Amino acid sequence: MSVNIPAEFDDLIGPPNIALLATTNANGTLQVTPVWATRDGDTVVVGSAKGRAKDRNMRERAEVALAFVDPANPYRYVAVSGTVTAVRDEDDPEHAEQVTGHIDDAAEAYVGRRPYPFRQPGEVRHAPPRLVPRVLQPAPVGHAAA
Repeated sequence: MSVNIPAEFDDLIGPPNIALLATTNANGTLQVTPVWATRDGDTVVVGSAKGRAKDRNMRERAEVALAFVDPANPYRYVAVSGTVTAVRDEDDPEHAEQVTGHIDDAAEAYVGRRPYPFRQPGEVRHAPPRLVPRVLQPAPVGHAAA
């Protein structure tokens, strides 16, 4: 199922804004981490490296949530939840070019550098985990801190 994120929040999703990704650990506790997030139509796309907690969690328990906060007004945000519908690994020849392209594009958009400058020796990136979002709680556009 796909829904549209309200247009008034389009500016929050994607560079330069960092998203907070919530996944569930094997013991049922939550794991929250900042991530780069982009959009492909109504799909939110995030990346990671194989073996990280968020990677393991998304592979094993596909329900996730993301929060996008306006850096100029933290009371203006949109939170979405959804199911990871695909994970593509860089070491899979069928997806290698797409995955490397995604992380390089995201690096260029977020930090102004291409290729992705933070790669570790032996690291295998994965992307794009594809999340079809459901809007959880869009905050009112005019809401401001008191």
